[in-house]
Amino acid sequence: MSQVVLAVVENSYSELLLIHRTNEPKVWSPPGGYVKGGEPEEAARREAREETGIKDLSLLGERENYKGMKVFAYFAPTQELKWEHPEWDSIGWFKVLPNNISPPKTYLR
Repeated sequence: MSQVVLAVVENSYSELLLIHRTNEPKVWSPPGGYVKGGEPEEAARREAREETGIKDLSLLGERENYKGMKVFAYFAPTQELKWEHPEWDSIGWFKVLPNNISPPKTYLR
């Protein structure tokens, strides 16, 4: 099975970038996907770019794995987002995190 990666993206207002997934489970989550070749960090960066449109991501570090997923933290100086993607139906920056979120709030902050 392919490795899963997540990109936890924070902006200068200490907000986290989340997408509301259209596939099950339909929850808010950081951008992410599968490693298709190459390194996990490259895959996390690629998924964040593809799903959100943000190109300028600064790696802050790797977080502890969550349920087998590699998790990378990024800083994004921009707030401009892509507003359409087949894998989600909503996107936004959040200071207060929604309840239906995965990984849990305590892990993301």
